Amino acid sequence: KFKFEKDEKKDLEFSYHYIDHPPQLQKLQNRCCDMVMLYSLDLELESHLINIIQSLKHIPIVVVSKFHDIHKRLQLVKQGIDEYFHIEEDVTYIVFKLRNLLKRINLIQHLKKGSVSFKHLKIDFGLRQVYQGQKRISLTVKEFELLQLFVSNPNVTLSKEEIFYHLWSKALFFTENVINVHIRNLRKKIELNDKKPKIIETVWGYGYKLGQGVIIEN
Repeated sequence: KFKFEKDEKKDLEFSYHYIDHPPQLQKLQNRCCDMVMLYSLDLELESHLINIIQSLKHIPIVVVSKFHDIHKRLQLVKQGIDEYFHIEEDVTYIVFKLRNLLKRINLIQHLKKGSVSFKHLKIDFGLRQVYQGQKRISLTVKEFELLQLFVSNPNVTLSKEEIFYHLWSKALFFTENVINVHIRNLRKKIELNDKKPKIIETVWGYGYKLGQGVIIEN
């Protein structure tokens, strides 16, 4: 058990199964787990292991590694990892980030079937429909996926690169203009005033985040 005491009343616990040989990753197919954490000092090996895991199971992947180089870290993000921590990162920080990741996973699982109320909107993820009152708002596939990405990551600021590689092919080169255009078009449809957005807020110099006020309905 890995145990971290948050305060006097609440503890956070993680149970884990240790695998030290890549062939043992086949066990993932028959195990029930919430995430996979990779620890390696070799970028090529990390990339290889990520490919194996993704071929076996749809599960969040967290990487702990030695690389500070942003290009090497982006290479892993493009492959689809969910979190990256440097090997010297503070353990308290890592645990809180993992806790938030698990919360997002649980929220995403709920959103696959349920709906949420947010500001003046109602979003039905089962039917993939968005309403303002009784009026249905017509969104493109990418616009709905973009909105779903933000609602699935409350209290998280998403960089433009993260948004791009989540919604578009990893084989494409990042272009900021694609994100700007889709955000602008989505805001025109869902914001009461797209010049003063309250649903998708801008974090200047970095990216975007969801505003406050998501209520899960069912």
